[in-house]
Amino acid sequence: MNEAAPVIPAVSYARISADTARDGHGVEDQHKVNGETAARLGWTIVHRYTDNDMSAAKAAVVRPDFEAMVKALKLGHMPDGQPVRGVIVVADDRLTRRAGDYERFVDALTYEEGRLYADAKGSKNLYSEDVESMGLFGVVISKMEVRKMQRRARRSHRARAELGIPVGGKRPFGWRDDKLTLEPEEAAWLAEAAREVIAGKSLHSILREWQEAGVRTINDKKWASRSLKLALWNPRLCGWRKHNGELVRDANGVPIVGLWEPIITPKEWMAIDAVFSARVGPNVRADGSVTDHRTPSYLLTGILRCGKPGEDGQICNSPLRATARADLSGGYLYQCPSKEMGGCGGTGRNGAKVDEFHGGRTRQAGREGGQEDACRREMGRGGRTGPPDG
Repeated sequence: MNEAAPVIPAVSYARISADTARDGHGVEDQHKVNGETAARLGWTIVHRYTDNDMSAAKAAVVRPDFEAMVKALKLGHMPDGQPVRGVIVVADDRLTRRAGDYERFVDALTYEEGRLYADAKGSKNLYSEDVESMGLFGVVISKMEVRKMQRRARRSHRARAELGIPVGGKRPFGWRDDKLTLEPEEAAWLAEAAREVIAGKSLHSILREWQEAGVRTINDKKWASRSLKLALWNPRLCGWRKHNGELVRDANGVPIVGLWEPIITPKEWMAIDAVFSARVGPNVRADGSVTDHRTPSYLLTGILRCGKPGEDGQICNSPLRATARADLSGGYLYQCPSKEMGGCGGTGRNGAKVDEFHGGRTRQAGREGGQEDACRREMGRGGRTGPPDG
């Protein structure tokens, strides 16, 4: 009497780069195909890993389920102890598009003998050097195709810019959904704010007026100083456009005028550009010394967040800003912005002492596992890093 073949516990992995419909049907279709593959091979799906709406070609994108799958494969079992001996995907390019990711996957899968891998065409022996080489070659070809698509996209964006055609995405504040016609009320707010900036009014004062008047972004959120500054510094206001940080110009160097209705004149926008640009230029102090920028950079700028709970129990979580304070040792303070600027104004720490404290902690952590991990551990305290005020 023949014994039944052992059941192969396998995981199904599905990924799609852009879920435009926002309904997850693409990854669900992949899992369905993977299930059919498992049935054909006599394997059993014990878990489904899914990275929906995530690119596999961009180094900065972390795919949580891919990373969890690699970890489970290395261990040979799921967190609950369920054994894993195989992986099924629709095709290799759903799994990886970067050689480094492919190598990590193969290393994890083949960490022990007897692991299995399959795509919609059937099983593959990743223990074979020839098969692994073909897989890496496929990843390289896939990466080449991704780069071709990226170059085509850049050329398309440049061509649209040179024709003055609006880009895709959500409508800008000040224009209707066609991105060409002005939204009168929003456009009026931008025009008034632009002229106030030119007249010397502070961005803080303009922001406070907008918040008191209940002006909201296109996402129905409160305006913050950075988003307001970017809106006013956008050459779109006068009919021009930037591409890769530069004004789009014709062969004679003249800025190309877009097809949308302008809110202010080019002369007014150039005045705004001069105002904002001057704030990041060289700064001459009273003693004659020159600093690199009017807005200096500090170690934890953009990292620290306010950990003070509000009346509703929710943590403020606003980014702390560095403010010059001559009365403090070190000369600056990490402080939560005021309520008018989107924060609570309830947290302040001596910047120099915080940086010194955190620098020591991250140097130690660098020897134990990296500065980034140390930052995360410190930030887990709700932004309250470093010693008390003083």
